[in-house]
Amino acid sequence: MMVAGEASAAALTHIGCVRRQNEDSVLLQVDDGKVLAVVADGMGGHAGGAVASHLAVDAYARRWDARQHGELDSLWLCDVARAANDSIRQQAAADNALRQMGTTLVAALLAGGQLHLAHIGDSRCYRLRHGILEQLTRDHSVVQQMMDDGVLTAAQAERSPLRHYLARSLGSQAVVQIDSASMPVQAGDRLLLCSDGLSNMLPAADIAAILSSAGDSDAACERLLGEALAHGATDNVSVVVLFV
Repeated sequence: MMVAGEASAAALTHIGCVRRQNEDSVLLQVDDGKVLAVVADGMGGHAGGAVASHLAVDAYARRWDARQHGELDSLWLCDVARAANDSIRQQAAADNALRQMGTTLVAALLAGGQLHLAHIGDSRCYRLRHGILEQLTRDHSVVQQMMDDGVLTAAQAERSPLRHYLARSLGSQAVVQIDSASMPVQAGDRLLLCSDGLSNMLPAADIAAILSSAGDSDAACERLLGEALAHGATDNVSVVVLFV
């Protein structure tokens, strides 16, 4: 567990029960009362997914370690995401085996009593506040678009063969649209960043119950991962939990 001021944070990633390789990458950094958390879920087959997700989190790690913070906010998160997109595309162009690689990204920054977010793809950020779980990010997926258009219901989306297809990801285009947001945090907030290996395995009610009852961020991570594995974990599973 890492501690920054009153906040504590923990992270776990696991290959799951089916996959042969973990294509997820996570990053958790604490510095001078600030917390940076990133989850990236790679895709592209062979080694491509793992390479793409690693490049995404490495872009943040390098900026952070070099103290290239500037104004720490959602614009900073988006700027690093775009740099990661460039890096992914450059490596894909240089190696034919990696040409289809890409990754989702959800990045969160706690600084100065604010939560800053940037995301692309279907990795998510949730907030538990006063016992109510809210998804703070909106999936960039084909089924989400179909739900928005009224073509699919939520129940139909869960069974749709298109549910794993992304509408946006890092590496997919030279210029990518990164969604961002900033909002105040409150004492007692519990934040979760996760890949779809968790959100596809556990219903929101189970996620809320675990976040509510866990004594600390380490315990929350371990229980979330444990439940995903108990449900069969058909994909890699990555979680980062922040207790404010």
